[in-house]
Amino acid sequence: MAIIAEVHEGVKKKEIGVGRLILEPGRKRGEFAVVVADEYQRKGLGTKLIDMLIEIANEKGLESIYGIILPENEVMIRLCEKMGFSIKRSREEVIATLNLTC
Repeated sequence: MAIIAEVHEGVKKKEIGVGRLILEPGRKRGEFAVVVADEYQRKGLGTKLIDMLIEIANEKGLESIYGIILPENEVMIRLCEKMGFSIKRSREEVIATLNLTC
């Protein structure tokens, strides 16, 4: 599923961000991804999209969600850390995981 953030510019709509959640077979885990247009970064949109994806994952009864982040994307890594995700780094990628079960 996808969540699309839009702004209205006159009569036109402009997509400024997308949050995506893909459920794995068995529906216990899901992979998330977030993309925010450059001019809308660092304004809280990424946080809002991740919050919404966490809420959806909870409603679906998932045990955890994870995202694969490029190592150079320090802003997203710090955001995930701030939101309680555990971070596992390798040379090629960073995996941010959030346990949703208590």
